[in-house]
Amino acid sequence: MNPTIAKLTQAVDDLPEEHACVLRPIVAELAEEDKQLVDALADVTLAGQRMMHETQSVKRELAAANRKLAGR
Repeated sequence: MNPTIAKLTQAVDDLPEEHACVLRPIVAELAEEDKQLVDALADVTLAGQRMMHETQSVKRELAAANRKLAGR
């Protein structure tokens, strides 16, 4: 969990119950949004790694084709 969300959760838990019960759903929503953002970032990072791998493969194929053409 995001340290800021954890601190916020603890702060809400330390409030009197009449205030905490109002804020808990809001903090829970923030925590869920934070989790979704982290998941999205992980997906984008993975996609970027795949693209880099594909780019390297294409570069190797181009280099092999260039060597073949140069050897004619």
